[in-house]
Amino acid sequence: MKEITPSEQELLAHLFDGSLSAREHHMLEERMRGDADLAETVQTVRRLAEIIPPVDTDAVRVAVTEEDTRAAWKRVEARLGRPASAALAAAERPRATIYQLRWMAAAASVVLLAVFLSLLLRPTRAPEWETIVAARGEIRTVTLGDGSRVTMNADSRLEHAVTRGAQARLVRLEGEARFDVASESDGRAFVVETGEAHIRVLGTEFSVRARGEVTSVSVHEGRVAVETATEARELAPDEAVEVRRGEPVRALTAEVARAADDWMRGVLTFQRVPLADALADVARTFDADIALSGSWAGTETVSGSFPGHDVNEVLGSLCRIYACQVRTRSAGAGRGFDLVR
Repeated sequence: MKEITPSEQELLAHLFDGSLSAREHHMLEERMRGDADLAETVQTVRRLAEIIPPVDTDAVRVAVTEEDTRAAWKRVEARLGRPASAALAAAERPRATIYQLRWMAAAASVVLLAVFLSLLLRPTRAPEWETIVAARGEIRTVTLGDGSRVTMNADSRLEHAVTRGAQARLVRLEGEARFDVASESDGRAFVVETGEAHIRVLGTEFSVRARGEVTSVSVHEGRVAVETATEARELAPDEAVEVRRGEPVRALTAEVARAADDWMRGVLTFQRVPLADALADVARTFDADIALSGSWAGTETVSGSFPGHDVNEVLGSLCRIYACQVRTRSAGAGRGFDLVR
């Protein structure tokens, strides 16, 4: 959740004390369109303005000290009927917050709002994360706290925020996974973040692959929004996109979208994938070391589906295409294979 900027705090303060001009109202509306968190905060401020009565501002047109801030919060506490010990403790730590409150506090109502917003609406405590890992050679299915099911492909890492009261169900992914997202009665969005994209859904089934500097998203059911630093796309079933760092978002075919979760059924599917990348997938799936040896051009690509139940079967199929031989290494603790051409 992003922090409220000083200019946004001033707009919210004017909204709270009733002094928001028509120009400021327009500015606030424009900022709310691209910021769901700010829009929710505006609604909270409007509710606060209804339940907290005006105060005598002439008595407080002086520089606000820390004691003034503490006393102002006590007035908020009395009106809202909730304890403020944790918030007061937080107020004593960051000096910048006190300075900001001094700058804003031309009236007691502004002091009340600034303390309430900075200490309650946008808490500084970082979210707590739980990490789940699928090792090489492993496919793992987990159920998150909201009931969503995630099936992770081999060599994948997922982090999900477990902080109570968060405005979104946030997940970070490195690797590959299929998501079956549970809808929530409060409408909280489910968000997947990768190194290249931000994927937002409300209840759907979709697959995400995030390897290196490339993220691909395929939708099986429902709709998702895929956002990058410069673009936003909405995807429907059997639609897919690929996001590469520094490049425009690229649409993929429906065939690619439908095959995105073939690995869950023990099938490795490639659509014009560089051979080196395809072999990296095979290596992750079977926890093996695979290398090319001999007269390979380095420009070979792979298309097709390969049953993924046995590494020898997959490598044998590839060598029938490329007229190579599978050579098994006898040395070393792990399984190793050379494709010799």
